[in-house]
Amino acid sequence: MAIVDPLLRMVTNGLFKVSIKGLDTVDFSEPALLTPNHISLLDAAVLTMNLPDDICFVVNTEVAKQFASLLKLRRHITVDPMNPLSVRRMIRLVREGTSLVIFPEGRITRTGGLMKIYSGMGYIALKTGARIYPITIEGPERSKLSYLQDKMNTKMFPEIKVRIGESYQIDMNPESPSTYIQRRCITS
Repeated sequence: MAIVDPLLRMVTNGLFKVSIKGLDTVDFSEPALLTPNHISLLDAAVLTMNLPDDICFVVNTEVAKQFASLLKLRRHITVDPMNPLSVRRMIRLVREGTSLVIFPEGRITRTGGLMKIYSGMGYIALKTGARIYPITIEGPERSKLSYLQDKMNTKMFPEIKVRIGESYQIDMNPESPSTYIQRRCITS
């Protein structure tokens, strides 16, 4: 795992006029799940430059092949979304005290709107008790590295805003009918 160079951080944040709100509210003393929206190829880069170095990014194996050289900048794990053992690996890391960045949409938007949210992140939170911190990223969708170039005017260096929302936990309610169903599915 390489540490992000402070000069690279300063240049990136300066070019994109990156502003971040809510980072001071994240309790990094406990494992957490940071769950940003995914609007461009810049999302992970901006987060890489601005989150603590010990946070681990979850990367699809196919994406990891495309960006192998860039992934050396950051602690990460590669996962196959079609392999249920990937979820177990993420649960193990969180239980060991590692915070994860997971893009719950699983892919970059091609419409400009929120894509389907996959349930793996919720399952990991439920099994580990980790707090979830929703993250909204605005601006990279107007960059040359978004998939929306045919839908809007793009710029080389759009202003980027990152907002970290209030954290929450998913608690298992033993009285809930869905808990019984979840237990039956997990143990079957």
